[in-house]
Amino acid sequence: MKDFYDLHHARSRLVHSIIVIGKEPVFIEDVEDENRKGQWKLYYTPLPGGDRRIIYFPHKTINLTPVPLGFVNVPKHKICCRAYRLPQRGWKIGLDQSNIIFRSVIKGGHIPKLLRSNALKNTIKNIYPSYIEARELVTEPEQSQAFSRNFAIHGSKLIHRFNDTVGEAKEKPELNSDHQFLKEALEKVA
Repeated sequence: MKDFYDLHHARSRLVHSIIVIGKEPVFIEDVEDENRKGQWKLYYTPLPGGDRRIIYFPHKTINLTPVPLGFVNVPKHKICCRAYRLPQRGWKIGLDQSNIIFRSVIKGGHIPKLLRSNALKNTIKNIYPSYIEARELVTEPEQSQAFSRNFAIHGSKLIHRFNDTVGEAKEKPELNSDHQFLKEALEKVA
């Protein structure tokens, strides 16, 4: 478990970032000293919002490992995008506006603010529609829908992690001959 030197250190690493407590992604609003050596009071709200809660750090349910990312479905816009953590030396342990970027599957596509959204919450919790459901949701060539962290459908194309077209989104997904090495990974999620 990560330890902090003092209140300033704890606040600089956690405030206004997303971490996981239990199995839920949460937004850390503030950190206070609890007047007990090495214990901090964390104020947080669950994603995408809600009532403010308190937990004392350290606590066995607080997870400070990197938050899992991947494709993010944005149902309102009928698109998906890819969430990346930027490889920068930063102050935050969790995700915040300065260390995450969202790239659209559609070149030049609009990406709404997603940091404190249900869309990002579902990605962190690995909640996606099935391949068949995703395929049914994509009804136009410029629409996209992810069915796992690493696979999405864009029009009739099967997209993999870095927006590479790796096959066709037919009744069953079909990989191109150059991408057969993804077969096992695709079978796990399709």
